[in-house]
Amino acid sequence: MNVLHNQSNINPACLPTPNPSSPNFAARFRADVVQLVEADNKHKHSDTCYKYSNPKQGDKKICRLRMPRKLEPVSTIDLDTGHISMRRSDPWINNFNEYLIAACRSNMDIKFIWSGSDAKALVYYITDYVTKMSLS
Repeated sequence: MNVLHNQSNINPACLPTPNPSSPNFAARFRADVVQLVEADNKHKHSDTCYKYSNPKQGDKKICRLRMPRKLEPVSTIDLDTGHISMRRSDPWINNFNEYLIAACRSNMDIKFIWSGSDAKALVYYITDYVTKMSLS
C-alpha cells in the first residue's frame, strides 16, 4: 500500500525533507521549501494581531506583527545606520532561512540581532514567553 499517495492533503511540515542523494535534489529541495513557506510561513490575520488595539478608544486596527510588510526588490544595508532591508516579493511571508525551515519544518520569522537594544528586546520576549501563565 502506498501511504504517500495522497500527500496533497498533508501539511508539508509532516513530510520528510528530500533525500540529498536523490536525483534532482536541488529542485526537490526548492519545491519543499516553497511548500513549507506557502503552508506555514504566510501570515493570516487573527485576533492576536489586534489584541492591544482598542477600537473604543479610537485605535485604528493595525496588525501588531507589522503585516503586510513593504515589498523590497533587493536586499540592502544602510551603511550609516546599519539597517538591513531584506528582499521581499510577498508582503505576507515572514522572513525565513531555507535551510532552517527545511530542517525545523515549522514557521519562523528570522531577524538579524544587530544591536544591544535588539538583543535586550529578544531576551525580554523569550523570557516573557517561556514564563507566561498557561491558559489551561
